[in-house]
Amino acid sequence: MFNPKKEDLERPVKVRDLIEFKDELGDFIVETVATKKELASLKDVVLKTQYKLERKMDNMKDEFTGMKDQVLTSNDKVAHELKAMREEQSSHSGNHKDITDTTLDHERRIKRLESRASA
Repeated sequence: MFNPKKEDLERPVKVRDLIEFKDELGDFIVETVATKKELASLKDVVLKTQYKLERKMDNMKDEFTGMKDQVLTSNDKVAHELKAMREEQSSHSGNHKDITDTTLDHERRIKRLESRASA
């Protein structure tokens, strides 16, 4: 490998140095630079992979849409049940108030009658 030293950089370049450098540069290019054919092959692989990923993403979107619909449907059921429970609780509370008012009214009337009967 061409590995110049400081003193080598200060001396004039010889033909032998250029030949050695050219050989190493050629080996480097062959090992690290892709050819048009290799790039075309790589492009095909990348495009196929991209297509597969896009299909998988589309499938995942469809699955998530289906799951979202299921979640919203189940939430609607829960919301309706909660609404019914609240209405029932409100009605139940109203019935208790009516019963309490009626009981208090009866107690007042009984006391009045008892007080008249004992007088």
